[in-house]
Amino acid sequence: MDTNLRPETLDGYRIRKVRDIDFRRPMKFTREQLRVLERAHDGFCRSASNRLSAEMRSEISFKFLTSDQLPYSVVVGEELPRQAYVLVLETAPISTRFALVVEIPTVLSLISRSLGGDASDQIDEDGMSELEMAVAQRSLEGLVESLSDTWSDLCGLTLKAVEYESTPVALQLVPPSEPTLLLSFAVTVESTVSMMTVLVPWRSVDPVLDIISASQQEFVEEVGQEGAMQRALGKVEVQVCAEAGSMVLPLKEVLNYSPGDTIIFPQSAASGVEVRIEGAKVYQAQPGTHNTKRAVQIEKVIDPSST
Repeated sequence: MDTNLRPETLDGYRIRKVRDIDFRRPMKFTREQLRVLERAHDGFCRSASNRLSAEMRSEISFKFLTSDQLPYSVVVGEELPRQAYVLVLETAPISTRFALVVEIPTVLSLISRSLGGDASDQIDEDGMSELEMAVAQRSLEGLVESLSDTWSDLCGLTLKAVEYESTPVALQLVPPSEPTLLLSFAVTVESTVSMMTVLVPWRSVDPVLDIISASQQEFVEEVGQEGAMQRALGKVEVQVCAEAGSMVLPLKEVLNYSPGDTIIFPQSAASGVEVRIEGAKVYQAQPGTHNTKRAVQIEKVIDPSST
């Protein structure tokens, strides 16, 4: 037996180096394409939040969470809730299909608001009637339009709801092995928080992936231009001053002052000073010294709406 065993052997037997490969995650979408899609859907969250909040007269917010790639069968069998509201979205002009999956608590809150109720009203979650399903589709029209605007800006696709299901299991968009992109969002309707997922099968966007990849190059150029602008603006000098107190007086009262008179400011010494940049209040600070020089220590940013 060879006693000069190499590090990768044990008891005279060679150890095979094994690398784990998760075949459930087919990497069809590149990192660059995912960056473009994630950035676009961050913008979708802002537009959808504003639109639905105005339509429902209620505080509604969307937040992009994450993206993932899995076979369609794994998505339906493991990643989505058994009971959810599913809208099938048809794309134009390429006539492929996406799916929008919204968890039941969000759908019920939107239904309640659409019918004049409160988002916190209790509605039976055991099953949705055909009437509730139809009202839900109407309630989600603004959301679909915001999503369609996002994809139109991204690659020229428009989305339209063509049918709905009460469970993702009943939906068969593509073959089970089809690589599918999941775009996950958190939806907050007043105090109700739940999940929403957009399913994008590979074959549904394959015809426009070149356009999405081109958007990545435009994004890189845009970031480069922003960096150049920041470097240029970073050299511009601005006036910064610390204001201990101020007040507005009529001119007649100011003219009545004489040397030795005392002017009492409304601000207290404990409130610190305001740091102004080009006359605008920006920071609240405390005065002090640094080595032998006068200085201020920034405590907080002043909310522009409060000034």
